[in-house]
Amino acid sequence: MTLNETLNNQYEGFQAEFYDIMHTDSSDINFYIEMVKKTDGNCLEIGSGTGRILIPVARAGYKIGS
Repeated sequence: MTLNETLNNQYEGFQAEFYDIMHTDSSDINFYIEMVKKTDGNCLEIGSGTGRILIPVARAGYKIGS
C-alpha cells in the first residue's frame, strides 16, 4: 500500500467511525455557530473530516462552502 493510499484510508471505515466514537464532546459546536453568525452567513469548512462540526453548522441554517 502506498503512502497516499494509507493516508486516504484514514477517512473511511473503522478509523472514521472510531474518531466519532472517541470525540463525542460537542461543547465546541456552539462556538463555531457563533463565529459563523458574525459573517454574512457563509463559511468555508476546511478539512471537514467526518462532519462533526460541518453538519450542525449547516443544520443551523448556514451555507457551507468547499
